[in-house]
Amino acid sequence: MMFYKKNLPIFFLLVFVNVFAQQNNLRLFTIDDGLPSNIIFDVKQDETGYLWIATDKGILQFDGDDFTQITKYKTTNLATTNNFIYIGLENGLFIKKRSKEKFLESKKVLKTFFFKEEVFVGTVQGIYSIKKGSLQPIKIKKEIDTANINDLLFANNAFYIGTNKGLWKLNHLENPNKIEKINNDNIISLTSFQDEIIAATFRNGLKTIDINSVEKTITTKENLTSVKKLKNEIWVTSSKNGIEIFTLPSFSFKQKINKYNSLKTDAINVVYKDNQNTIWIATNKGLYRLKNEESINLKDNKPLVYFENLIVNNQNVDSLLDSNKSINFLPSENNISFNFKTVDLINYQKVKYRYKLNSKFSSWSSSNSVQFANLNAGKYTFEIQSKIDENLSEIKHFSFKIKTPLYRKTEFILVTIILILLAGYFLLNFYIRNINKKIKRKLTS
Repeated sequence: MMFYKKNLPIFFLLVFVNVFAQQNNLRLFTIDDGLPSNIIFDVKQDETGYLWIATDKGILQFDGDDFTQITKYKTTNLATTNNFIYIGLENGLFIKKRSKEKFLESKKVLKTFFFKEEVFVGTVQGIYSIKKGSLQPIKIKKEIDTANINDLLFANNAFYIGTNKGLWKLNHLENPNKIEKINNDNIISLTSFQDEIIAATFRNGLKTIDINSVEKTITTKENLTSVKKLKNEIWVTSSKNGIEIFTLPSFSFKQKINKYNSLKTDAINVVYKDNQNTIWIATNKGLYRLKNEESINLKDNKPLVYFENLIVNNQNVDSLLDSNKSINFLPSENNISFNFKTVDLINYQKVKYRYKLNSKFSSWSSSNSVQFANLNAGKYTFEIQSKIDENLSEIKHFSFKIKTPLYRKTEFILVTIILILLAGYFLLNFYIRNINKKIKRKLTS
């Protein structure tokens, strides 16, 4: 008893230090910082590094400094691949890549899932796939086709479908010949650890699935919204009870993050870890950023720079940026602008750029755009590079050619000279013949 009394102050000190350190690295973004709403449903990061934020008042893009509103439609889920952003709406799927946008109508979208080159969409009424530019329903089994598809996961050479009517295992999403129902709970979210599937149920905790059956149940709070594996931990979010963290592989309880120790709310929709190991927490009171030691110590990482936009004669042609070949422009297409970007959500104020066009590099600058007016005909290679402190990115380049105007081509000039000489010859010949005729008439008379 004496031992516990002596060490009790130390215990409380350690708890205080841990909470203080956590709060010290925690920042809340709200409408006061540029969000259109404090209700955050989902967070994802694209290839460039932008953070995409889904709210009840639209989608935002965040570069660490500024929030840019992309749409104003209520969005509850996001997915990204190859800089395509898939935005789940109440009435379909909105797809965006740079300035290119497309809307595909369907039932309310709950989840977008990628498998190889295919895109599958979970809705409030079954699974759809993108075929020939539209969303087509996939017929699997009536109980699945009429269910809310909350999550999809491919693991152990099988597809797992989490629905409000249970958890299913299929050997194929399209035309499956093996369909097994594993659990009858309302499955909210799925993840995996080693060979186990971890399913978050709405009211009955976490279920770990081994092969075709529930191996064990981990007790959690109710009203779960997601389960995520973040390194060697499982983070479980709830719409009423904050976040619970479990240590892998034992699933032993580690800690809670809630309104009693860190947050202003217990209504958590999802957590997400970005490419700098920063954890983002989507709540109904705003977006939290939790920087940990891993994200703070990533000082030696090489930055990445990307082309964002290509504008020719005030027309956006950024689809050309995906080409690996040199692009040919007409002689009149000689007013060219480039936008480029390095996104660092922590060190955004330290990002510098330089560029060159067939010559030496410019000075380092924070400007991420450049315009070239009235370029002469010829071959060009535009190169960009970024840096954060002394860490340099790889050089990215874009090659193009502005065609020579017809009137300046050697062939055109030669033909023109020949035509002028021929015209001069015929005119001179005509003139001489007229003079000779006049002389003959005079001699005759």
